[in-house]
Amino acid sequence: MGLKVYENEHYGKNGDYFRGYANAKGFIGNSKALHGTYFYIVRYSKRGKKEQQKGFLYVR
Repeated sequence: MGLKVYENEHYGKNGDYFRGYANAKGFIGNSKALHGTYFYIVRYSKRGKKEQQKGFLYVR
């Protein structure tokens, strides 16, 4: 179990991407993410069908 670090309803629009800084509740300001493994879930619609992708990334 972990904490949500980043959330964005309009990811990729207007240059809005995860750049290693937390934006979720419980973090003070824009805290830089600590080194380690982070898991993600991306939910989106494709041709009217709800899709989901999961994976991980390592921040150094």
